[in-house]
Amino acid sequence: MQALAEIKQGDPARALQPLDGLQPVSVPGRLAQALALSGAAVMGFADPALGTVKAAECRTLALATGERSTLVVASWAQAAAAHARDDLHAASERTSWTRTRCANVGFHLFDRIYGARIAAAGDPAVALARVEEAERAVRGPLETCPGCRITLAVPAAIASARAGDRRRASCSGSRGRARRSTSRG
Repeated sequence: MQALAEIKQGDPARALQPLDGLQPVSVPGRLAQALALSGAAVMGFADPALGTVKAAECRTLALATGERSTLVVASWAQAAAAHARDDLHAASERTSWTRTRCANVGFHLFDRIYGARIAAAGDPAVALARVEEAERAVRGPLETCPGCRITLAVPAAIASARAGDRRRASCSGSRGRARRSTSRG
């Protein structure tokens, strides 16, 4: 996850350092490595072919586990790898623009990753700890978009309610009502 944090911070060169020679054995470790390599490839700092290979390995692993959250994260790695292959081999003007536009790819991935981790937690206390971790790592609307944010907000609200943290559980609901009421004029 440290490499993913570096990708999120916009420092793919630094993110690749701890990955050099690393061979994770756990499913979460392999998924994190594939996402980091694919994300770095999108930003032009890693070989798209390596991201593609690692993403394909994770997809196979995810299919073998049968866990929905693992399948979702593996598909993100594959999508990022595909994006890197297309953009990094395009015309130089298009590639430069795409690299700039995609520098925030880590933000979108973090919402989805933390949302999947929260949803996959079997124990309410573990899920709530993951909500708290996500609150520290994902810093709100400047780092995300509404489409991606919901992949974190919904699992976080459900996990908070199940763990008995009504304040956290109701936060996203009250924000939604406030937006609706102000949009009516």
